[in-house]
Amino acid sequence: MVSKEETRRRIFKQIEFYIEGLENRGYSFPLPPVDFKLKGFVAGKGGADILKFNLDIASQNLEHFLVTTVPHEMAHVLQMRAYPRSKPHGTEWTHFCKVLTGKPLPRCHSYEVVSTRLTQKVSCNCKEWQFTSVRLRRMKRGARYTCRDCRSVIKFS
Repeated sequence: MVSKEETRRRIFKQIEFYIEGLENRGYSFPLPPVDFKLKGFVAGKGGADILKFNLDIASQNLEHFLVTTVPHEMAHVLQMRAYPRSKPHGTEWTHFCKVLTGKPLPRCHSYEVVSTRLTQKVSCNCKEWQFTSVRLRRMKRGARYTCRDCRSVIKFS
């Protein structure tokens, strides 16, 4: 695993690389604010005016993250600026993925996520689960989660 500071530095360097490539192709791309506070299982988010990245996921999968997630989210920024009413992973987004990388990019990531935020174990009739603090708080407030396998309600162990 790479340090979070090194991960930030490498992500900014990769963003600059893609911006330079865009400018060489005639696109104007002012850098939007970059936020590294994304948590949980979402690797990144790109909108018309911001790029967000999950440093935990990035530092655990840095090389793959730089060539898939960073251009994926940058394509969302370009797509939302050029076509604000377009679908998030539609033809416009695919076009910008190809402009950035020369090939289509995956719609979703499949990173093996080792969360540092897992806290308390809960269980159903067939296995134990580890829920994040957000889900645990929701359970304490009355939310119910059901196991897909045995269809029983997941409860505190």
